[in-house]
Amino acid sequence: MKFSLASTEGWQLYAPTQDVPDLATTQINFRDSSITLEPGIVSSVEASAVKSPIFDNAAVKVFTDKVDWTINISIKGTVPAKLQGVLQYSFGKNDEFYSGSYDFVVALEGGVQSTTRIKIPAIDIRNPVNDCGDDDTDDIRTFKRDFCIAA
Repeated sequence: MKFSLASTEGWQLYAPTQDVPDLATTQINFRDSSITLEPGIVSSVEASAVKSPIFDNAAVKVFTDKVDWTINISIKGTVPAKLQGVLQYSFGKNDEFYSGSYDFVVALEGGVQSTTRIKIPAIDIRNPVNDCGDDDTDDIRTFKRDFCIAA
């Protein structure tokens, strides 16, 4: 699997597989526990070492231009039709530091589509067991419709 960044436009993307003071710069998590990330993320270009004013001038590795990250995964059992997960990454500029996330869904050739749907009939969202401070769930639907994640 490959993640690509076309250009950083003046920003610095922190290289994966490094920990800057007590912080993992990159993580990849999958929605299916039978899918695991193999050790090592391979970058298409070498990261630059810079001193970061954010981390007391500690040396960190960053990308300042186009880069591709390639990962390998293992799947135990049946291969799913779709690989779903989240790439969490770190980036910054000058004395600014941010974390971002990118939700991804990738179709897997030959994967099997699950037809199982989990439904718990005892759960009724219109009649909660405890008062949650909201009389109706219409606001939840509106929030979910309006919420989006910038990638």
